[in-house]
Amino acid sequence: MAEPKGLFSIVYARFGRLAYPEVSSFTIGSTPVQILKDDADRVQYIIFNTGDYPVFVGWSPDVSVNKGVRIPERGGSFSANWEEDGILPAYGAWAIAPFGNTTVYVLEIRLGR
Repeated sequence: MAEPKGLFSIVYARFGRLAYPEVSSFTIGSTPVQILKDDADRVQYIIFNTGDYPVFVGWSPDVSVNKGVRIPERGGSFSANWEEDGILPAYGAWAIAPFGNTTVYVLEIRLGR
């Protein structure tokens, strides 16, 4: 393997593995959708709401308006990373959009195996 350069070398020095991105998209409606599965190799994620309605994200399948973090419509986002949020990025997450269907994109940063 070639020697990692720049930021990749910092990640490699810290974890002994390279990190890589994974992007997913989901249509969220009034039924909870699992947008992240439990993953101990995930060190960061960002959830982008590109739809016309707010999305609520929680860490259990019973996510709701009262049990979730609100991500505003048309560009709102929520992120978690291991340095600031401890083990939160490793947990699964569910989303719900009770006011109408909307689209979210999830960018995960995972350590290579």
